[in-house]
Amino acid sequence: MSYIRVPLNNIINIKKIVTVFYFELEPTFRFDGESHDFWELIYVDRGRVIRGYGDRTCVMEKGDMFFHKPDEFHSMYCDGGEGAGVFILSFECHSTAMSYFSERKLALPDDLLPYLEQIMEEATQSFRIGVNPLIPKADAPIGSQQMLRCSLETFLIRLLRLAEREGRESDTFFTTAAELSDSLVAAVIEYLSGRIYEKVSLDELSAALHYSKSRICHIFKEKTDTSIKQYFLRAKLEEAKRLLREGDLSVTEISDKLNFESPNHISKMFHKAVGISPSEFKRGR
Repeated sequence: MSYIRVPLNNIINIKKIVTVFYFELEPTFRFDGESHDFWELIYVDRGRVIRGYGDRTCVMEKGDMFFHKPDEFHSMYCDGGEGAGVFILSFECHSTAMSYFSERKLALPDDLLPYLEQIMEEATQSFRIGVNPLIPKADAPIGSQQMLRCSLETFLIRLLRLAEREGRESDTFFTTAAELSDSLVAAVIEYLSGRIYEKVSLDELSAALHYSKSRICHIFKEKTDTSIKQYFLRAKLEEAKRLLREGDLSVTEISDKLNFESPNHISKMFHKAVGISPSEFKRGR
């Protein structure tokens, strides 16, 4: 009997934990704000706070949760009426599915609270929390940091599943599964656009977006009616057109710049797509 090894698709992949805090806030507490290049999760365990994000604000009461996306300016203060207990965890994650959580406030259902409590417990066992940078505990239980990562990933996936169930009839939570596919396509295009002068393999793309190669290719083909390879080739050829129109680079120089196999290769692909050679295109600009 032959056995097939099936690669597992990771929809959420937490790269690093940055900070873990639990704050007991006074009624007059005020934090004027900051921004950073990682995600931040805030859960109100007691009382009430006002969160600022960008140029907007939202009131958060006990049981509410909010996600700040990377590079989003955010602030927090109490309104003077009462203090609050707030759990804050920040982490690095580049998974496309995290777009679900961008600037999202939600009331955490009671049945998901134990998952959040598990995260808090594992964080407390893994690190000396409340300091920056985090200090790993020498006497932490075996595998505690991995358990923290798994607990956080599980919690986020549970929220996505809840969104998928309840979001079919309402936009209260997040977006639909179809929009997730669209966001994956957008992520592929954004990734390739930023590397137009490089060679990009499916392995590299899969690792960057944390999806399996087969799923990325299937969704991209389904949504765009073209393969990733064909799309990237067309994008390179469009950039070749621009370079031919606007600059004085030779076909050989453009071939090298865009990482084609050879000047003959770019000429062949260019003629097939445009109907004339790069040199003819340059002369007719």
